[in-house]
Amino acid sequence: MNNNYNYYYDEYYYDVATLAQRYKKITWPHIVSVYRGSLPLGVHLSNILKCPLSIVKYQSRDGEDKQAEWLLNLTGDKNLHPKFFPHLIVVDDIYDTGETF
Repeated sequence: MNNNYNYYYDEYYYDVATLAQRYKKITWPHIVSVYRGSLPLGVHLSNILKCPLSIVKYQSRDGEDKQAEWLLNLTGDKNLHPKFFPHLIVVDDIYDTGETF
């Protein structure tokens, strides 16, 4: 029995468009992507929403990391959002094994 699920680009494209539509009305959005698996989606949404992207590292699948750490933290950069604290949109991929965040 094959337990694999093939996620095709047209499904991905539809999902990205749905997420972008949902979040386009947010003032000062800021994407926070969890390294590595969610980086493609995070970058894609960041480009569509024309907003900054920060990256946090937390590898839990193999239990390697004990705590999260920033690889790129632009959440406090006043040049990117000078008037308000940004609304953070956290993007993570889903995997069916390992510990969760």
